[in-house]
Amino acid sequence: MKKPPHGPSIYYATDKNVFDALNQHRVDQATIRQLFADRNVLVSKHTDKSELAKYFSRLVHDYQDHQRIATRLGVANRREKVTAVEITTPLKVDQIETAISSIKAELEKEGDVVLVTRDGDDISLIVQYSEVDYAKTEFKQVQHKDGVIQFKKESDTYVVRSSQNEYVNKVREAVFSSVEKKNSIKLERRVVSLYDVVLPSLRSEFFYNLIHGIEGMGKHDVTELYVYRNTPEASDEDDEEELSDEDARNNEVQDSRIERIALRGKGVEQSQELKDIISKSADFYTIRTVWKVREAMGEGHVFELDAHFASARDCTGFSYLVRGVYPCEDGVISKKRRSPRTDEVERLSSLIEKASKRCAEDIWTKSTTPKT
Repeated sequence: MKKPPHGPSIYYATDKNVFDALNQHRVDQATIRQLFADRNVLVSKHTDKSELAKYFSRLVHDYQDHQRIATRLGVANRREKVTAVEITTPLKVDQIETAISSIKAELEKEGDVVLVTRDGDDISLIVQYSEVDYAKTEFKQVQHKDGVIQFKKESDTYVVRSSQNEYVNKVREAVFSSVEKKNSIKLERRVVSLYDVVLPSLRSEFFYNLIHGIEGMGKHDVTELYVYRNTPEASDEDDEEELSDEDARNNEVQDSRIERIALRGKGVEQSQELKDIISKSADFYTIRTVWKVREAMGEGHVFELDAHFASARDCTGFSYLVRGVYPCEDGVISKKRRSPRTDEVERLSSLIEKASKRCAEDIWTKSTTPKT
């Protein structure tokens, strides 16, 4: 895969870049003292941080110095949302493995680190890659990320789970294309989408049903809800037409409208604020929700889930994330959230995928059923 070109950027960090970086709160005194210690220079613990930064910035810096500072200032990677594609075309794991091997070779030529693991009929592809953002400061421009693509065999189909971002989506599509090319077949895919559903009320109903539709789980609370309204796109004729100052001001007033609203709190799906929004404009519909579910059986833990459509206008690119777990101990739900275990993520992911597919099919059926 060919990576897009980047640039322009500075060739090296200047003394000002180093000085500004060392004065940020993420760089502590211990880090600066270690930089001096590597040069066999001892500094006092009581020396002011800005004085140390000023002195060090005047020295000659090498790649290792920049890496230490960049590591301290680097953007912390958050767990990315997961998107799923169901492949209904019958496939053998060897066909997938062969396709992944060819893509692996291409990625490694570009400098990515690729790890492929196989467990029976399941196969996983982990890609360690870098993204460059020159809009950030010099020591934050390069971000190292891990992208995961999992092929899970379920009955006669494969469910492909992957990190929801542009780069991993391209790698996933490259694997699909390789499978099709090497085996002369066309892969039939199923994704959760409301693209053909035009009624805003039905799009919102999808999320309402999803909140209450996780098998074996009961809704515990809805803490975040994001609603969206399509705005009309300006025509080319309107753009080309010259308007007077007064007409332009009048158009600005007429075109003023709210496009997105975020609601946060407790039980926001039943809040009066949401009812007021919908009553005043039926064009709003839900595009994302964060909610908590509690196990009906077992230990009774509470899981915080996040689901949304990447494209708010078309309601496509559905993805989800198991944010965390509030453990239940002796019948009391802890207020401290912990990270979910691998087996918990696996179980909740499967439940969310099944519920979202079922809800999308129900909504699609309603949207195509003639009204009597």
